[in-house]
Amino acid sequence: NEEQVSTIPKTAILFQPHTGKTHQLRVAAKSVGLPILGDARYGGGRVCCCSSETTEEGVGVGFDRTYLHAAAIQFELDGEDVCIYSPPP
Repeated sequence: NEEQVSTIPKTAILFQPHTGKTHQLRVAAKSVGLPILGDARYGGGRVCCCSSETTEEGVGVGFDRTYLHAAAIQFELDGEDVCIYSPPP
């Protein structure tokens, strides 16, 4: 839950992907030792400190979602650039 998440040390990282390749950001975060909080697939096998439960993946246990947020997305639609912004939750 959000209260548990607030007690975990976190680092905000700005990713600027160049493609829409599946899992690109999640794999990149894991590869530098900073898996995305709540990511059951690429979480690095660590146990979530908010739960006594463990699974093979570990980090996703005890969280209701992956804590990954797209602040902006930009694409072309009908010949015009479209940019959509969304503040962090």
